[in-house]
Amino acid sequence: MNLKQLVNKASNKSHFVDLQAFIEFCGEYLNYAKDHLQAKIVSQNENHYQFFQYNAEGNFQITRPINSNLMYNADSFSESAKEYLKILQSIKTIDKKDETIRNILNNTTYTIQQFV
Repeated sequence: MNLKQLVNKASNKSHFVDLQAFIEFCGEYLNYAKDHLQAKIVSQNENHYQFFQYNAEGNFQITRPINSNLMYNADSFSESAKEYLKILQSIKTIDKKDETIRNILNNTTYTIQQFV
């Protein structure tokens, strides 16, 4: 998928009727970004903040700051998204003190909302 296709898909609200659609789009975007960025720019003052700079296809535009402490890459997102859905299905009974579960919920939610 190219950037224009991603933008067109993101612009069409009918693609986002359920959580799974948001997860799938985010995965598509992360797979695109893995191979099509000009650079990742690291903030000098807070090095856990990065900016993605697109290549010529994206007119070298730069994203808003992204917190790399919360943001998943394409590979880790794929695995975490599966766990995320399982956790949400059993949200009433999960151990709310379990740091791993909290991290999956926070990081997956953050990753999805950054690119959708």
